[in-house]
Amino acid sequence: MVSAKVETTKKWRETCDRIKERHHQIEASIVHIVKDRKHFTHNDLVNKVTQQLASQWSQTVLALLQRMTLLFVDIEQYLSNSQSSAASSPT
Repeated sequence: MVSAKVETTKKWRETCDRIKERHHQIEASIVHIVKDRKHFTHNDLVNKVTQQLASQWSQTVLALLQRMTLLFVDIEQYLSNSQSSAASSPT
């Protein structure tokens, strides 16, 4: 008979904190690479982020793609909001 291990609330919070920290590391790496290199392909960006984070932990490409998508959506929203506010403000 196999018993299931239940994660305690403390362990669950630690796991969530580690996941959030990894998300921040991925986003920081993406922003750093984008600022450094203005023109690149999607595959180049994924490879560079993977290389940069390989020493810290082994990540999956799916996790990278999810964070990239969310980050780019946030950037698009920010740019559209800043452009609309600049157009509506009298100068």
